[in-house]
Amino acid sequence: MSKVKLSFLAICFVILCFGFYAPMRLQEYSIPAPLKRPIHIALIADVHSSVFYYNTIFSILHSKPIDCIMLVGDIVDDNEPAEKGIVFLQRLRQEFLQIPIYYVTGNHEFHSIGAKKNKQIAKEQGFIVLDSSYPQEKVTLKGEEIFIIGVDDPSITYYDLEGNRLANINDKGSVRWIEQYLNPLESEIQAKESTFKIFLTHRPEFIELYKNMPFNLILSGHAHGGLIRIPYLLNGLYAPNQGIFPKYAGGFYSIGLQQNLVVSRGMNFDIMRPRFFNPPEVVYITLEPSDKY
Repeated sequence: MSKVKLSFLAICFVILCFGFYAPMRLQEYSIPAPLKRPIHIALIADVHSSVFYYNTIFSILHSKPIDCIMLVGDIVDDNEPAEKGIVFLQRLRQEFLQIPIYYVTGNHEFHSIGAKKNKQIAKEQGFIVLDSSYPQEKVTLKGEEIFIIGVDDPSITYYDLEGNRLANINDKGSVRWIEQYLNPLESEIQAKESTFKIFLTHRPEFIELYKNMPFNLILSGHAHGGLIRIPYLLNGLYAPNQGIFPKYAGGFYSIGLQQNLVVSRGMNFDIMRPRFFNPPEVVYITLEPSDKY
């Protein structure tokens, strides 16, 4: 084999090694808000019962000041024992006893042991579970009032609360979710005063609907960073429910006047969801006081 071919193969091998090397990282965003003091938020998404990174995740969380923790679904997985995800929830509460933790379901909460049991476990840990029975809460953090709103994953229209697939369900489940779970939020929120509003939802692909609602910051996951990325060229090859070349694969998006979206790239290690130049991340958001807001 010629030196040219050997050099080419060596370069390809190095690129592959760097591409598939996926250490957990800290991803930080600073977002202006009408506040007098900065608020620090940890965003957690798509753990998928993957214990591989647990120690690193908690090490990163302890390295930063945190005022609030937001979980936006898929903490458990149906292809891994649910107990692994439950251990994560228990450890999160044990190590952050004084921090308010908010939780909404992802699709895998329904696919696994069922949304009812997952919510029950979260509530037992003292998490605030946001769904149609309790869609929003006004919280005071460091003297600053913020509304936190949440919605169940659209899987609620395809599965019962025990995790069983409903019979005779067609692809109009998302339409029912919009009509029964998403749209009713708007009338409730509109009646609230002009406090900064954070919306927790597992799915970013419904952003065209979200941005017409009075949310200031939308936090989501589900897209897994688009699985395969090429730095500076491709921000994701494929994402669930978005398909090829997803628009909202992961990162920060300014979607309107005083309205932003943050999509987590997820926190799992799974050969069925390969990552290429797409490391998992703990997302850390600072709401920065701004007079220009």
